[in-house]
Amino acid sequence: MRTKYLNYLNIVVNLVHTAHPTVIFIVYFATLQK
Repeated sequence: MRTKYLNYLNIVVNLVHTAHPTVIFIVYFATLQK
């Protein structure tokens, strides 16, 4: 479970470094909906 969470967190960090701010906002908003 924890490893899966860390992998997800790593993906989010990669998005923060590579994606456009709009994409980051969409991902963040989608996370809040869950």
